[in-house]
Amino acid sequence: MRTTPSPRSRLAAVTACERTSKPVPENEHSLPPARPPILDKEEASRRAALLGDLQSALAAQGVDSVLARTHRLVLEGASAKSTPSGPTDPQLRIFTTGGTSIATTNGRTYLIDGDTYPAGDPHAAAAAACRNAVPVTAGRGPAGWTA
Repeated sequence: MRTTPSPRSRLAAVTACERTSKPVPENEHSLPPARPPILDKEEASRRAALLGDLQSALAAQGVDSVLARTHRLVLEGASAKSTPSGPTDPQLRIFTTGGTSIATTNGRTYLIDGDTYPAGDPHAAAAAACRNAVPVTAGRGPAGWTA
């Protein structure tokens, strides 16, 4: 037969926990991450097309990548005014020896792991991104990943 702890023993456990716990200081610098802006459909499609060009240039060099488009969905409630729903900035996930690199674009430049490259030359951006890239072999990307 299973017994449940009495309210007094549960209170003793909570009190013991409180004595050994330390308060967590408030950190005004740890704000939640900023949400990516909502883009109009045409801008999101244009950026995805530029990332598609980069993806093709990477594939020509034997590097596997996946284009990820995201859409923020905000459910409206009866209370406060909420932010709009819509497409956000697409990302190209590039599988490299150091992990997954993420490429984005603002329409003029590619941003790959903190470095910028002209969006007008996806082959040069792909060549720079390939310095640490894993070549695709028989449909496989990095170790443990399968298509």
